[in-house]
Amino acid sequence: MERNKKRNLSNDEENAIKSLSNDYSIVIKEADKGGAVVIMDADYYKSKVMEMLSNREFYNEIPEKQGKKIIQKVKHLLKKHKSTSSLTKKETEFLTDFDFIESVFYGLPKVHKSKSIREAIDAQISDYITCLKPEDLTFIPIVGGPISPTQHLSQLLDILLKPLCTEVKSYVRDDLDFLRHLPDKILPSETLVTMDVTNLYTNIISTLGLKALKYWIDKHPEKINYRFTKDFILEATEIVLKNNTFSFCDKHYEQIKGTAMGTKMAPTYATLTLGYLEEILYEKISDRFDSTTAINIKQKWKRYLDDCFIIWNVNNMNLDIFYDILNELDPDIHFTVEENLESISFLDVLITRNGEKLTTDVYYKTTDTHQYLHFGSCHPRHTKRSIPYNLSRRICTIVSDEERRKERLKELKGYLLDQKYPLEIIEDGIKKAEELDRNQLINPPSTDTTEEKILPFVTTHSPRNRNMTPFVQHLNGVLKTDEKMSKVLQNFQFINSKRQPKNLRRLLCKSHFQQNNVHSVSKCPDRRCGTCPYIREGNTFKIGPKDFKVNANMSCDSKNVIYCITCEGCGQFYIGETGTTLRTRIRIHKQHIQHPEYRQVKVSEHLDQCGNGHFTVFPFYKLLTDSTVERREKEKHFIKSLKPTLNSLA
Repeated sequence: MERNKKRNLSNDEENAIKSLSNDYSIVIKEADKGGAVVIMDADYYKSKVMEMLSNREFYNEIPEKQGKKIIQKVKHLLKKHKSTSSLTKKETEFLTDFDFIESVFYGLPKVHKSKSIREAIDAQISDYITCLKPEDLTFIPIVGGPISPTQHLSQLLDILLKPLCTEVKSYVRDDLDFLRHLPDKILPSETLVTMDVTNLYTNIISTLGLKALKYWIDKHPEKINYRFTKDFILEATEIVLKNNTFSFCDKHYEQIKGTAMGTKMAPTYATLTLGYLEEILYEKISDRFDSTTAINIKQKWKRYLDDCFIIWNVNNMNLDIFYDILNELDPDIHFTVEENLESISFLDVLITRNGEKLTTDVYYKTTDTHQYLHFGSCHPRHTKRSIPYNLSRRICTIVSDEERRKERLKELKGYLLDQKYPLEIIEDGIKKAEELDRNQLINPPSTDTTEEKILPFVTTHSPRNRNMTPFVQHLNGVLKTDEKMSKVLQNFQFINSKRQPKNLRRLLCKSHFQQNNVHSVSKCPDRRCGTCPYIREGNTFKIGPKDFKVNANMSCDSKNVIYCITCEGCGQFYIGETGTTLRTRIRIHKQHIQHPEYRQVKVSEHLDQCGNGHFTVFPFYKLLTDSTVERREKEKHFIKSLKPTLNSLA
């Protein structure tokens, strides 16, 4: 650590962040779109979320957590398909042996769709808008579960199914891909149309989704990894769909319809489901209309998830007829339509008609804050220097009219100056972007698709940390002096990579809703558990002279924890760490106490002779990662600061 470098935040700023983080009277969330930050009264936010959860068509309250039962279902699935779907040992462990946590439910405010908020923006003309408890503010329901019981299985399914998305005729990957499909000209009889699917994720019933996946797997089996059967994929998908459980405000729920916006496979699953309905759509229009009209629709109908776009020829067919056909495809899938002869937005692109010519521009919502990364932020300098160029490049790619492009670049310069970017860096980025050919930006030359083997050295960025890259490069060279290691490393390119530290969004925008900040240690509900009789429950614990407030809810199932063992005979204590479950670690302690031949540390002998085998255990600190190095460093820190007597036994 280079102590002479200044901290990124002042004491006042750190105290302000801590104060906001611990203020449970408010909830801070990112807006659904536009980059705005929304601060809400906690009771108002809670009422809005409970309004969603009270809809019994989609959600049902359950009495307890289901994590262990869900993992057992995954294990049963793997056992059932062991002979047909060949998972490696590491893949099996990845799917079943991890420290899962129950998902939490939260809502992202859709500020761009609130009339009250839009009126407040127009009236107040400020960076900070006050709009007290708008009645028309709606939320996108998110089930946040990055380590939920089904998330690893969902991630595997996403990898397996994603190659099928390119077979969907309407599939659009991003803005750039959409621009490739957009024609330069439009006929006088044509109009611009966008459509949107209402609450797509929650309205896809599982029978429809599974039917869609079966259709695509049967149609393109070559796209599926040969090690996995269709039956395995369908049954695994059903487990993910039907075991979406979560908590909100200390109550437990399950989603009984649709899929969760938050599970890894959801976008791919939704894309393939709508793609299947589109195949039915193409059959219907082929039966009802002439071949020219049917072919025209197939070619011009484009979709990114639930956002659809088409250039409609009013001479060929009434749009209302097509709209009715779309809404007849499935009783739960409903489309809304917007039609405009002059201009319309799709994704981040504004399409405008100028006579027979179509021009494109960057589309910004009214609520877009343009809050780009501040130049004073704690990021590597090369990251901040690249932002003006990349933003300028995006404008030069999307905006087709030269004069309009110059206006947008001038706007961008103003936004970046507000974020304290040096003028020379901004102008250099804009100049480099303007020198690029737009046709090549939209249609970049094909590159070698051979996957390059990269060996990244990943560290969390901090201006106070020493640059370890030269040392790692030196060690890399030393390893290559060994003949065997030289062969292993010869095809790898070493790169220095930085992990982003916690930013304000991660510090303040929490998925878990709390009305107080109390975490506690508790016993598991299994009465046969051999560890829980030794566990001391509570939210605070005195270790030596220090009172500890636990930083997470923990039990015998918790992994990656620092724990304290107290001898019942003398009251002295011992601090340890475990990456496995606390239950497994305490089982080993008990074994060493009862069987002297297994003892590896003196504390086992002490607990046997002084405490007659009686002790209590209290897990007081949980790490957010499974890093063995970080866990042991944290254990050393507590041992050094608390000086536990039993750790010093020779």
